[in-house]
Amino acid sequence: MDFIGRVAIVTGAGGGLGRSYAWELAWRGAKVVVNDLGGSVDGTGASTKAADVVVEAITQAGGEAVANYESVATAAGGEAIVEAALESFGQVDIVINNAGILRDRSFANLTWEEIDGVVNTHLLGAFNVSQPAFRAMKEANYGRFVFTSSNAGLFGNFGQANYGAAKAGLVGLSNVIAIEGAKYGIQSNVIAPVARTRMTEQLLGPMAELVEPLQVTPMVVFLCSEQNPFTHEIFTAGGGRYGRIFIGTNNGWFAGRGVFPTVDHIASHLDEIRDISSYEIPLSSNEEIMIIGRALAAPPSGVIPDARRWVEVNISRDLFADQMEPGEEANEGFTHWVSLPDYLPNILKDPDLAQDLTPLLDELKKHPEISQAVHYDREVVAVTTSMASEDLRSLVAAFLQPHIAVDWQKADRRPFDLDGSTFAAGYPGPRTTIE
Repeated sequence: MDFIGRVAIVTGAGGGLGRSYAWELAWRGAKVVVNDLGGSVDGTGASTKAADVVVEAITQAGGEAVANYESVATAAGGEAIVEAALESFGQVDIVINNAGILRDRSFANLTWEEIDGVVNTHLLGAFNVSQPAFRAMKEANYGRFVFTSSNAGLFGNFGQANYGAAKAGLVGLSNVIAIEGAKYGIQSNVIAPVARTRMTEQLLGPMAELVEPLQVTPMVVFLCSEQNPFTHEIFTAGGGRYGRIFIGTNNGWFAGRGVFPTVDHIASHLDEIRDISSYEIPLSSNEEIMIIGRALAAPPSGVIPDARRWVEVNISRDLFADQMEPGEEANEGFTHWVSLPDYLPNILKDPDLAQDLTPLLDELKKHPEISQAVHYDREVVAVTTSMASEDLRSLVAAFLQPHIAVDWQKADRRPFDLDGSTFAAGYPGPRTTIE
């Protein structure tokens, strides 16, 4: 696998993982911008030596590289790093966002300077370099990004709230770049490395000798290659072990379409809500929304058995207690509400109908799928065997339409918009949101 004709930017390449990435890419033919501020682990100070030493080693071995000493923590610095690649080599194909610092302290004692410095370097630093690079890649219809996250950001680690928050943010940034860059041939992935560097030696303890940067490098270099088919993913590498980390969603518990569960319902279904025996990995926010959409579109008996009990029997029993004969039990089923607007009496031919909806309730009860129906405050409430909430809205609208005093045909719109967000959308009064 070679990188001949490719140009790579590696931030934080003066030592540790970044140096290893830069060497490997250059050895395989890439032209490399070796960026390093040359500061200490906590981000203070600056020196050209770190980047210069790496560039000298690459060029002496016959490779091509230029040093860059800009700070990634500023937008101007990020622009300058990308400009160095364009001026020196004419293009940008690969960006490895690796630069970082540590300012560890327990959460309660963190200072703003410790938070600001770490977030600026890790998260905003990656943004500052990646945005101008993305623009160049977009023009070329090709690009590879690798963002360096951490198990501290993905899983948490004591004393690293600033670092963990920044590293978790990089996952979100990479995901969006992967989505927006897909049609331009731009891929973006995340590496969560475990390796001995000057930043991690104290954290790893005795294990440090067993996890070398060179063991992480092959995974990262592959992600930078033309042969890599993956994007929008997170990989872990350390000590010779390589794997995928992912964010997924389980099947969960579906209460039912149009249902408003209580806190008690949530408490009684926690096992299903937390069960990870089956899961999906959405590749965008839309895909996660589609999972919810599939549940909403499923028949009542689908997805999970509990969906057949959208609201527990006791809810129906309490609601319809004054409507039942002594000893009568409320029917099990789906409970749906249709909100009625305050101004309903003003648009009815017979305003009293808004106060006594017995004719409507009688009509609803004739439907074979409706077992109970009441007028409760400003709500028409019905218990059905399988009817969807929008079907109940349609029945209510169909009943009320002949009783409306306004000439809705001239208004060229339906009297009651019951299929979404508003009620009586055409009426020149207030618009009432369906609750």
